[in-house]
Amino acid sequence: MAAVADPGLVPAEPRSARVAWAAVAAAAVLMVLTKPWAVTQPQLWAEDGSVHLLDNETYGVGALLHPYRGYLHTWPRLIAWLAGRTTDVAHWPLFYSVAALLVATGIFARLASPRLDLPAKPGLIIAFVLAANAGETFLNLTNLHWLTSFFLLQQVLIAPPRHRWEGVADGVLLVLAGLTGPFVVVFLPLFVWRWWRERSRYALTVLLVAAACAAVQGLLVAETGPHFAPQAQPLQPAMLWHVLGLRLVAWPLLGGRLALALPAPVPALMLAAVVGGLGWAAFRPHPRRRRRLEVLAALGLIIAACMYRLRPDTWVFLELENGDSYFYIPRVLLAWLVIWQFDTRPAAVAWLIRGACVAGVLLNAGDFIKPAPPNYEWRLHCGAIRRGQAANIPILPEGWILLYPGRPVHAELGTGWYAEEFDGRKTWNWSAGRATLRIVAQDSREVRLHFALRGWGARQVTARVGDTVVWRGAIDSEQREIQIMLPARPVGTTEIELSSDVPGEKEDSKNRRVLAFALYRLGVD
Repeated sequence: MAAVADPGLVPAEPRSARVAWAAVAAAAVLMVLTKPWAVTQPQLWAEDGSVHLLDNETYGVGALLHPYRGYLHTWPRLIAWLAGRTTDVAHWPLFYSVAALLVATGIFARLASPRLDLPAKPGLIIAFVLAANAGETFLNLTNLHWLTSFFLLQQVLIAPPRHRWEGVADGVLLVLAGLTGPFVVVFLPLFVWRWWRERSRYALTVLLVAAACAAVQGLLVAETGPHFAPQAQPLQPAMLWHVLGLRLVAWPLLGGRLALALPAPVPALMLAAVVGGLGWAAFRPHPRRRRRLEVLAALGLIIAACMYRLRPDTWVFLELENGDSYFYIPRVLLAWLVIWQFDTRPAAVAWLIRGACVAGVLLNAGDFIKPAPPNYEWRLHCGAIRRGQAANIPILPEGWILLYPGRPVHAELGTGWYAEEFDGRKTWNWSAGRATLRIVAQDSREVRLHFALRGWGARQVTARVGDTVVWRGAIDSEQREIQIMLPARPVGTTEIELSSDVPGEKEDSKNRRVLAFALYRLGVD
């Protein structure tokens, strides 16, 4: 589809592509540095487990069609499905974190694209991670939709594709982002504005796709979305203005401690001054006027939607972490508008704005790296999911429990095993040479039993169900992956005996245990 020139848009000042891409890399690194424990000791976060993991277990790829909180979550559902098809359950939290990081990096990279004619791109990219935040938006599936909403804003701002594959990529990203969270409904007026301004085939196509996604999400919100009691209460404008001032202006500029210490009128006055100044700058004649107005409109739309959903004006106490994700998009958009004033006139005002931003970053630097939460040792607990056994598994945030219901067929250890051992990366159980596994079935079906064995020296292990040999093979000191297909069994418990052809050996002179083979990653499906 041919590009359509926009005579009303003055090209942004030239920026080195190398600097923009350096900012992309820096933002990705800074995102990891904000929560290094999300990679070094990955754990599930909230709905990562109770929604995305469980729904993937129950519905598989069909989970894509199941709304949660009133709308579809296509990006997180796809990641959870892919993790379940490509990696062991022990690696799912890390898979989720890395996938969320890659999606965020994709947002940064698209912002660096020459098709997005925006000034100060490095600053816009870095704002994603340096704007004050509680960290809950980063590196998890639960809050990924707050980040993927920026794909929609980029689509509003991006130039028409230069060739067919760019158009295809635009369409795929628009559908994925449009069917992740309710933001396509919120930002639909911006797509209408673009079409009205350009009247091009491309703008019309984008509008129609966005409108289709908005119709789906809007209908789901209306039919299945939760209704919260505070939404029916009368609006308290003074409290709302205070909370917005605290979260959007005072915290980013002064740091959390100073912001919370401010008396009630000050955050509201700070918000009025900042929004009033940026609004005046956006409307006055300037080569960037249209871009500023588009982002200002997006800011107004997202604040209205998020504040209606959250209703912080009904809060009886004030702090900075509760519901922080609802303020993340407005905070980033506000940062963009401020960054675009770095070269304003007179120069003294520009230096004042730059200095305020540097001071804000420094005052928040002490809270940039989020404290490591308790390590619940996911690998110690995830074996229940692999085996299909019901379990209550502790996950993040602290106090959250993943209530895993189990599957109709599950596997469990029988007799002949020593206590489970754990080295921080994997778990296993040793046997002296004869041990049993149990398959507990609530219905009759074919079963695939899978696990790994490692021998205390070379030996042959035989698996039997009654007198029938279902598997036999050689093992040694390296793990060997084993799969056993069992025909449909009667409802109840089936016992599988594992035995070694070579007696076990004493572990060492200090430990009297006799070891023959070790079992890893027992699972059934």
